[in-house]
Amino acid sequence: MFRPTSRPDSGDPDRSAERRRVLLDALADLASTLDLDEVLDRILARSLDLSGAERALLLLGGGAGDGLWARRARGPAGPLAAEEVPFSSSVVRAALERGEPIIHELDSDSQALAAGRSVYELRLRSVMCAPLAAGGETLGAIYLDSRVQHKVFTGEDRDLFQALARQAALAVRNARLLAAEAERARMERELELAAEIQRDLLPERAPELAGLEVAGRMVPSTELGGDFYDFVPLADGRLALFVADVAGHGVGPALVAAEVRGEIRALLPLEPDPGRLLDRVHRNLCETLEPERFLTLILALVDPAGRLAWANAGHAEALVLRGGEAVWLGRTGPPLGVDAPAAHRSRTLAGLRPGDTLLLCSDGVAEARAGGGSCFGRAGIEGVLRAGGPAPALVERLLTEAAAFHAAGEKDDRTAVAVRWR
Repeated sequence: MFRPTSRPDSGDPDRSAERRRVLLDALADLASTLDLDEVLDRILARSLDLSGAERALLLLGGGAGDGLWARRARGPAGPLAAEEVPFSSSVVRAALERGEPIIHELDSDSQALAAGRSVYELRLRSVMCAPLAAGGETLGAIYLDSRVQHKVFTGEDRDLFQALARQAALAVRNARLLAAEAERARMERELELAAEIQRDLLPERAPELAGLEVAGRMVPSTELGGDFYDFVPLADGRLALFVADVAGHGVGPALVAAEVRGEIRALLPLEPDPGRLLDRVHRNLCETLEPERFLTLILALVDPAGRLAWANAGHAEALVLRGGEAVWLGRTGPPLGVDAPAAHRSRTLAGLRPGDTLLLCSDGVAEARAGGGSCFGRAGIEGVLRAGGPAPALVERLLTEAAAFHAAGEKDDRTAVAVRWR
């Protein structure tokens, strides 16, 4: 039966000194740069110089040869296109399974076939492979091969090769840890930027208007939420207000929110109909947003004289308590940014008197779920509104009761806005 072999050491003191120098240089390389590809190229180049092999590859991946991919490859003349260099997956797999270097010296086609079909098909005569392992984790392998008949890998080659593999494994692990830390820092910076954008979107305080009492608040599910709201006093004495929920979290959704807020504010003096205004916003978003981006939004125009107009683009329904009667303001169109041909209709409600109240919220309020699966829903929202009180107290009570109703686990952003005629 064919077995892996290693030839006797050469006994050449100069060659042994050269091996030690190569290993020390590899250690110095590892300490001198954080560039993983640069370190690996140097290790592969020194492996070729010392062993005399024709090709050297650095393979990364899972725990079997077939699951590895070539990260770097090198020949005597310099770097090679790693993805185009074939290698013996059977030899790599055997080295990974054994957890130690393997050397094959092949004197005939029959020995090559016994070593593995890929060895035979590649016409290899010398193959050496050592696993990359660090911290108890197998990261990949270093692989050398030659087609020349006279190449001989010695026992000293094997020892040096194993030492180089250990250094390469440390370089790979350290580079991955560094990349993970860099990604964590990038995400933190992105969250900070998105949170800053979102803070700029929210009103610093509710406006003070004759005949209306106004309040609003947003409670994010994490340090960054997808909800936002705004108040815009109009020149004719009315108040425009909206609550919106952008799909997703991060800088992208925050920029979408900023764009929509700015566009609504710019259109309000020009377009008195809330449905037509949302149509214009919708068409613009359909042309600019990525397919997975969209938002729901309810826009209301509140008149202190007792009239209300609204359009609801796929958002949670608002509630008006008028003379003790609960009136739900249903949806009048789809979310913004999807289904380009869609239209958003306007609806009106008149006859509102002092003490009547409008309450808008986001899905995170209505869809808060108890441990048994029941939703806070319409009953919870209506119960808060019927309890009465000034607008700021209604907002705080609604958010507090929805949070208390919700069972432990994942939660959504929660936003509430209240307007009370006075």
